[in-house]
Amino acid sequence: MLLTSACRDKTTSECHSQLESAQATVTKVDAASAGSVRSALDAVERALAACRIAKRSSEIDELNGARNELRTHLVALESRAGRKKRAKPSAAEVEEYVKKGDPSCPKGMAYKAEGSERQIRCIGPQPVRMALAVAREYYTGMGYRVTATDNPATLKAEYGAELMVFAYDAANAAPRCLTLYPAPRMPWQEAVARATGAQLPKIKRDAPVPLPDGEVQLRVDEGNDKLIIHLGNCPP
Repeated sequence: MLLTSACRDKTTSECHSQLESAQATVTKVDAASAGSVRSALDAVERALAACRIAKRSSEIDELNGARNELRTHLVALESRAGRKKRAKPSAAEVEEYVKKGDPSCPKGMAYKAEGSERQIRCIGPQPVRMALAVAREYYTGMGYRVTATDNPATLKAEYGAELMVFAYDAANAAPRCLTLYPAPRMPWQEAVARATGAQLPKIKRDAPVPLPDGEVQLRVDEGNDKLIIHLGNCPP
């Protein structure tokens, strides 16, 4: 019993230490810098891992809330960075986007028109439905390192430790198979949601992902220090 208590105290102490460190990092975060937000997110992830080991439910809830906010903000920053690399839309194009949506970013996301509080919905294809040229333009604009081959038609988009591999039967069609190697500590459900636009409660391990235009096959290979996600008609 004494040994159990001592272990619990040690893990709780580590949880609180990591939590304090994360709080300090989040307090100083530069909300306009994707790198700063990413560093804060990493600190929160480390604290969350420590508090899960300690089974500290209140701290876990607090950290989950911070993690979700940081992830949402990071996606918005990265999306905005991608848009800035493209030609600035005219006033007429902005009006059109406000009314009908922006087809150049994946459906399910949204952003504010530059210099305005007006919301613009994204209505473009999700990664799992992107033709090769669309994926190349989108991920290049987002700052990913993109490489493509013609025979067979494939595209790789890499950003840090994250990698997405698109395999096509035809370059002008949706990928036959999309293989995801998510960033460290990203849950597989979130990676699938980002690639497909599906709602998290509807995503089940190794079950077809339900989408408005048809199901997408899903296979998750997960192990120690390994997470690979296959979407579509992927080889075994």
